[in-house]
Formats: sequence, structure tokens, C-alpha cells
Amino acid sequence: MDQKPSTPIPLFASSLEKIDVMLVQYLLNKAFETSLYAQAKPVAAMKVDGMYGPVTAAHIMAFQRQDSAVNPDASVLADGRVDKAVSASGICGAISHRVYTIAGLNKMFHDKFPALFSNPAFATDMPSELKATMSAIAISQQFGVAA
Repeated sequence: MDQKPSTPIPLFASSLEKIDVMLVQYLLNKAFETSLYAQAKPVAAMKVDGMYGPVTAAHIMAFQRQDSAVNPDASVLADGRVDKAVSASGICGAISHRVYTIAGLNKMFHDKFPALFSNPAFATDMPSELKATMSAIAISQQFGVAA
């Protein structure tokens, strides 16, 4: 299946779903609101729409590069990718031994936006589709049931 280069494609082809891309986009936008990452924010605004394209790619790379300055002892791997955390430790890759970007984004969100991390329903800037999914996950984790 060939796609035109200008056509937005899901992040890493079919490996992640739209809601996963939306989450990455939302967390990246939140990271660039913080003083730690603001100076590295790309000029182009990024929509939280679940589509991967050049703007999302630029935001991923900018976050990864800046994370090396923010977390020099435990920075994410600057490879332009956001993979699912699948290693035994859950936060570091088995080969690179570097923090997964998604784990770094989650930690930033937890540390800088604890109320939203605990209860995404309070996020006024989160798209409703993402908010519903994240709220269901937060509730399931709070009560130990599957979402």
C-alpha cells in the first residue's frame, strides 16, 4: 500500500492507533508548556489530531534533544521514534538502555501536571476522544480493573 508523502500517516505505520498518536501529541504540547522544554518548542503549532506528519515528527525530535539537557543522567533516546515501552523494566530499552520517549513524556506529565495525570477529566485542553480514553484508564488503574 503506497501512500503519498504529504498524506499524514499513523505514527510508525500501523504499530500505533490514532488514540496513541493523540496522546503523544498532547503530552508533547504539555511538555513544551513547561519552562524545561519551552525553549526547544518548534515554531509550527501541533494539532492533537492523531495523525503523524512532519510537524509531529519535529516535535518528537525537539523533545528528545531537549530531554538530554533536562535529564542528562536518564534522558530519552533521540531517535525520532515513540515506541511502546515493551522491555522488562518498562521504562528503558533492552538494547539502548535509554529511557523510552513515552516513559519520559509520562514522567514529565506526572511531575508537572499531577492533577491532570490523576484525573484527565479536568484537562480543558484535551480532545474529548482522548479525555474519555484517558479517564477510563485512570479510573481502571485507581480501582484495579481493566479499562
